[in-house]
Amino acid sequence: MKEDFFNEISEQLDFEIDEYIDIEDIENYDELYEVLEDKGAFQQDVIYYYNAIEYLKENDASLHESMELASEIGIELKDISSELLASLLKSQKCREEFSELRSEIESFLEDYV
Repeated sequence: MKEDFFNEISEQLDFEIDEYIDIEDIENYDELYEVLEDKGAFQQDVIYYYNAIEYLKENDASLHESMELASEIGIELKDISSELLASLLKSQKCREEFSELRSEIESFLEDYV
């Protein structure tokens, strides 16, 4: 049952939760988020210039959000590329999508225990 729930949740995300964690060991949302973050589950790579430009055009045409993300982690302007900006933005959106599922995950885990 727990595995089925997390498989359904994974369908809404860009990664499979069970590839990063033993689902049976999870007891609360914060623990799940922390483990997924530590294991790089939210890390989304956008490779190739064309793919990166298309992703940025659709999700951050002004580059404001992606440039802010780069600045927050100390990336210098000379080290920025379209692939890097697109990957940072896609990773952040992945975290946000997962966070939007927080109440659903918390409710399930409370009922499961």
